Amino acid sequence: MKSKLLIFFTVVLLFIFVGCAEENQTNSPKSTNTITSTNVILSTPSSQSTGTGSNRPTDSVTGAITSAEAPTPGGTSTPSNVIDAPVSGTTASPTSKPTAKPTEKPTPTPQGPTVKFSANGGIYSKALEVKLTADPGYTIYYTTDGSDPKTNGKKYSSPIKVQESTGNVGYLTQSIASSFRYAAPSSQIVGTTIKAYAKNGSNIIDTVTNTYIVSSDFANNYNLPSISISIKPTDFATSSGIYVSVMNDPFGTKERKVAFFELFDRSGSKVAGQYIELSMHGNGSLGNQQKSFRMYFKKDANPDVLNNPGKLKYDIFEGRVYDSSNENIDSYKRLLLRNSGNDCTCSMLRDALMQRICKGMNVDYMETQPATVFINGEFWGLYNIRERYDAKYFESHYGVLEENFVMLEAPSPLKSNTSKPPYEVNDGLPGDEVPFNNLVSYARNHDLSNATYYNYVANQVDVDSLIDFYICNLYFCNIDWPSNNIKVWRNKNPEDPSGLDTKWRFVLLDMDHGCSYANDYKFDMMNRINNNSILSDLMYALLANNGFKQKFIDRFDYVTKNIFTVNKMTALLDDMSKEIRPIVSLHSQRWSTSGFSTSKWNSEISKIKTFLENRTHYATKQFNEYFNLAPINIGITFSDGISSATVNSKSVSSGSTVAYSVGEKVTLKATVKSKIIKMCY
Repeated sequence: MKSKLLIFFTVVLLFIFVGCAEENQTNSPKSTNTITSTNVILSTPSSQSTGTGSNRPTDSVTGAITSAEAPTPGGTSTPSNVIDAPVSGTTASPTSKPTAKPTEKPTPTPQGPTVKFSANGGIYSKALEVKLTADPGYTIYYTTDGSDPKTNGKKYSSPIKVQESTGNVGYLTQSIASSFRYAAPSSQIVGTTIKAYAKNGSNIIDTVTNTYIVSSDFANNYNLPSISISIKPTDFATSSGIYVSVMNDPFGTKERKVAFFELFDRSGSKVAGQYIELSMHGNGSLGNQQKSFRMYFKKDANPDVLNNPGKLKYDIFEGRVYDSSNENIDSYKRLLLRNSGNDCTCSMLRDALMQRICKGMNVDYMETQPATVFINGEFWGLYNIRERYDAKYFESHYGVLEENFVMLEAPSPLKSNTSKPPYEVNDGLPGDEVPFNNLVSYARNHDLSNATYYNYVANQVDVDSLIDFYICNLYFCNIDWPSNNIKVWRNKNPEDPSGLDTKWRFVLLDMDHGCSYANDYKFDMMNRINNNSILSDLMYALLANNGFKQKFIDRFDYVTKNIFTVNKMTALLDDMSKEIRPIVSLHSQRWSTSGFSTSKWNSEISKIKTFLENRTHYATKQFNEYFNLAPINIGITFSDGISSATVNSKSVSSGSTVAYSVGEKVTLKATVKSKIIKMCY
């Protein structure tokens, strides 16, 4: 390895006492004043770079002076205890976000005649009997297998006994295992889903659904929200059911089926119940035994049912999701039940952890909440409830009207037949992809060291979002990127009421391959800056501009020292792993044939922790080598009239030497005994 350049220089603070006082202040030698310098950006003499473009030019060894402070990470969020659901029975950043328009909440519609249950759905510790009643003259019909009582119902005559939910394996579980030729679990928690409706001649009452999970101390032992989904068995588990048929074309449009959604809080109490449209979710990860789902909360999810809520009105993320006005988002039109992607047989939290670590940066992320899931009462395992990127997400977060929203994605390499396919419309209209693909082509074919060419690109791309997007994926070693797992979005209408500009921005997506999933903390990701992908073509072109390059360098230095700190990251890992640790053994029993086990989970959590404890050293070293950034030792001397001095908040003595990285901002502060001073360096 070639030797690094060491540059010594002295910052001399000269304090000139002015004879005529400009303010009425005491001349007592005991009085003190503190002055803080503007930031000094360290630099080295120009030399050939081993990275991208040329080194940033400098006027002197002391470097240029800037008054811009480094950005600070966002503030805190306060959990909300408000429940607004149908029940049966901060961020500081280089680019400020626009103010979102509040989304008006619909007024609940009064309910008509209905079948009444003596006990609400939920998680119970003991067996119970459920009595059904309806208005006089109505006859009640019900099912307990998830099927429609209007076509397959049994006439109600006596209370329905709901027994303990353990023992034999459920029908859906056996059917799915048979379809994919793996062994079903030996036992399973299987609850009871009761669907009931009533009719009086031609008068028919809408179906009411309640699911009961009877398991001693389930809620206390696992302390997680639970989701119950009931669906026609033929819509789910047969060769034409969505769980099986999706594998006929895993990269195609996902078929939706009507299902009923119930949400139980951590105590096991039912807090929401409504019809939804359910589909499978994912591409390559659908090859896993445990698959992911999308949930569409729509008023017309079941056209035969009146008064179905048009969204989930419940703060499922417990106060952790805010819009650009810093208002808590507590209702949702779309949600995912994610299996943790490629990580589903390992830690069950990698992507969720990395995205949450990056919360508050200039790139959107999907919040997460682990939960247990039941399908027709059958325990389907541990899932991550996640936000989903689509027009509904950006309407609630930014206020962008759906008709003005565009999202593009990079086609999966498993799907595409070309090495560098253009980005496709994921949400929007045909042709919405043209401006972005044309912009990348422009960047490829122009020297962006030219300010005019650079500004043309920077006026159409949020460069702060691009920089943070790169830093997050480089740092966490997401090797399934940037040829894959890219989504870029914008508001295409400058007159949109959100007030948002029309720049392209980026989102964190499917980082499952990071954090030692595929490579350890020593892995060098820097070749992803120029790896013949569409995104790297854009990034590499922008790095020809010295101003952009310096912005990238400064931001990387700030993030690794202030956001990606070991204490913060490992504390978050500890909290997230602690939350799901109790359910791991039960999940392992459900999906043991997939390769998941308790011992493997513990090993994966240890791997992730080791990565977080060691990554910064190697990421910084590789970053500095790529951009040919040499370390600098600073010699500090100051006059006898100064009582104390600090460099970047650390006390220093006259004659001391401190090491800093090239590109790092240095703040000098001195406390002196005079009232009027002048500082030169």
